[in-house]
Amino acid sequence: MNVLYQRSPRMTPVLKEEGLEILRPPTEPSKPTFSMISIIVPIMMTMVSIGFYVYINMTGKMNNSSYMMFQMMTVMMMLTSYTIPFFVYLSNKKSYRKKLEERKTMYLAQLDKHREELKEAQAEQVKSLYEIHGDPGVCLQVVKNRNSSLWERSPEDDDFLQVRIGTGEIPFRIKLQVPRIDGYEKDELIEAAHELAAEFQTVPDASITLPLFQSKVMGLVGDREEVLASLRVIISQLTVRHSPDELKLAAFYEEKDSKEWDWLRWMPHIWDEDQGQRYMADRHSGAHQLADSLFSVLNRRRNNKEDRYKKSVQTPCYVVILSDTQLIEEEPLLPCCWNRLRKLMYAPSYWLIARSLCRCIVS
Repeated sequence: MNVLYQRSPRMTPVLKEEGLEILRPPTEPSKPTFSMISIIVPIMMTMVSIGFYVYINMTGKMNNSSYMMFQMMTVMMMLTSYTIPFFVYLSNKKSYRKKLEERKTMYLAQLDKHREELKEAQAEQVKSLYEIHGDPGVCLQVVKNRNSSLWERSPEDDDFLQVRIGTGEIPFRIKLQVPRIDGYEKDELIEAAHELAAEFQTVPDASITLPLFQSKVMGLVGDREEVLASLRVIISQLTVRHSPDELKLAAFYEEKDSKEWDWLRWMPHIWDEDQGQRYMADRHSGAHQLADSLFSVLNRRRNNKEDRYKKSVQTPCYVVILSDTQLIEEEPLLPCCWNRLRKLMYAPSYWLIARSLCRCIVS
């Protein structure tokens, strides 16, 4: 780090991937059953007994009227007892429906609670990403006010060489684990849990970033003016967020586009480490010399055995802006770029880039 600059401590929100398990709904209560046979058979036996008593009474074989009355009362009590299981069944059925409703209400209330918590987590993720990457328009204010966030990112940071290009849907950092559907029978509560998981797979309106360090080679395609505007936004973020001691920019462009690249010469990141050469060249004014200079630096780094086995990021990192591969197609730098450099390539609408060389295409 340059002795004229001291990086301020950086406090950034931590966005770690988490898992949230949605528990299974309570076991469904047993459905009450009712068998007509358990009532019909005793009733038939009772009716046979009544018929037998009537027959004996009519034939005069039973003279004790009190005994007859007792038997009739016994029969009536038996008939009444047969209706009790039916009323018990109705009561159990009502209780079963009540328990089902309570089970459904309780589980859906738990899912609604999870839904509110997940919405808060989504909003927190959007807010945190905005705090980390900010709006590209903030870069001007950071430089103008000499804010402490100038050159705040270091190679040890997870967002090193990441730039914001807009907003959209990104994966949600919380992964929901929902209960598995067993067998062929569907449970509406388990289906509701799966619908909840599908609802929170992504986060809308979040900051989308380009991971230059991981992508290595990236292409910008589209309308010329829009592509150049996007490129200026990307370079502005790179130069504001990263120190010139840890990031170097290099640009190869056509001679007719020189005026569109004059602004880049004022960036401290465009100078070599000795402050003796700007890493800028068009086809006819130093493209070969610049390519040879970059290749010498990278080739020396590649052949350095001590640096080869370092797990940390080797600095400075080089981001090369290349408008056309033909500018350096005969230079040894080109094949080296695919493996060693973080290359940002832009393609105006009137010609097509070799897309097979790019790991990431931005249109």
